[in-house]
Amino acid sequence: MIRWLVEAVHDDSQTPQNGDADGSNAGNSRGDAMSPDINRFSRAKLPGSKWTAACPEQREKHFVVRNLFTSEQVELQAVLTGRVHRVEIKDLRDRGHWIPGWK
Repeated sequence: MIRWLVEAVHDDSQTPQNGDADGSNAGNSRGDAMSPDINRFSRAKLPGSKWTAACPEQREKHFVVRNLFTSEQVELQAVLTGRVHRVEIKDLRDRGHWIPGWK
């Protein structure tokens, strides 16, 4: 696996993407779907998933998804305190607020 990562980095550094001289990705067909600022997940896999708050409040950093309420809300339980919070799914997609897994 490490060799694959090294080869991928080596291949990317040799030529600009899409033949652009400046290396810009103007012709990227993926668009914003692969943006590093967006968390990608399936609603079916949310229950029981683990999340880390990007800006912890009151020492609550690690959370577990307990319930899905509507198509727009989930219930997160803080691991340290056990407090429960309802969060919009659109906020979970924002890496500025939530990071998937426990970091």
